[in-house]
Amino acid sequence: MIRYPVQIYPVKRVGKLLYLNAAITGWNDDIALLRLLIDTGASYTVLPSPPLRTLGYDIENADKHRQIITASGIVNAPLVHVKCFNCLGIQLQNHPILIYDLPSTKQFDGILGMDFLAANRVSISTSDAEVYRPVT
Repeated sequence: MIRYPVQIYPVKRVGKLLYLNAAITGWNDDIALLRLLIDTGASYTVLPSPPLRTLGYDIENADKHRQIITASGIVNAPLVHVKCFNCLGIQLQNHPILIYDLPSTKQFDGILGMDFLAANRVSISTSDAEVYRPVT
């Protein structure tokens, strides 16, 4: 049971999966809108490379990488800091994002992982297709 004031955000459902919208800003101030699968089994937030390249991010020359386990095995994914990541009304400047192109799907562009969910104390109601975050 949630015992503090929260902001409620309805999310979309595809079968048993939940997703929401997010936005990233490029260094040129252009914005890309993305649909992110809410994945409590993912340690990191993961975005695909095409919109990041369009926004001017240099993925090939990323200074840092993180190993992630995918259905295809272990992958060394580039980590970039985006100018602004906007999700659930939270705007994070210089936010780290892993870059990995998920298998093609029309429902989702990327994954919203536990790095974001836990840091922002997000709670999820799968039965109501809603997420809650504390009001600050």
